[in-house]
Amino acid sequence: ENFLFHMNLNPEEKLIMCCISGTWQSKKWPLDNWFSLFKKLIPQKIVLLWGPGDEEDVKYIKEKNLPNIYIIPAINIRELAAIISYAKILISNDNGVRHIGQALSVKTIGLFGPTNEKGWVNQDKNNIVITSPAPCRPCDKTKCPDNFCLKNISPDIVFAKINEILK
Repeated sequence: ENFLFHMNLNPEEKLIMCCISGTWQSKKWPLDNWFSLFKKLIPQKIVLLWGPGDEEDVKYIKEKNLPNIYIIPAINIRELAAIISYAKILISNDNGVRHIGQALSVKTIGLFGPTNEKGWVNQDKNNIVITSPAPCRPCDKTKCPDNFCLKNISPDIVFAKINEILK
């Protein structure tokens, strides 16, 4: 709580958290898609979660100076889990942060590209998976030259799912 208050966030608010991390390059939803989603979510407050390897992306996001984006500093996994526990909803690439959110009973939206979601998510009204109809998925490739499967997950679709959950 103190950490959130320090960031001028009220833990009682409906905090939307977004995690841009991906252990593989092919698991990362493009930053342009994230920016489109962030713009759709204004005036909501968005807590941006990230991890090792995302420093350049975080720097780029900071340079965009978008309103109501609260970027967490580098923290350890326990602190991250504590912060996630205050989320009203977590939007995340297919990564460990999404697993933490699900384990904490946070409503999650997982953006899945190359991996098969069926083995990783207990899908229900609180744990939603979004994929694209790419004919090559799931492929389990750690790198992809065009990331077609994630690029084609529309920010509009993600935004619609967020609104469904928040109602």
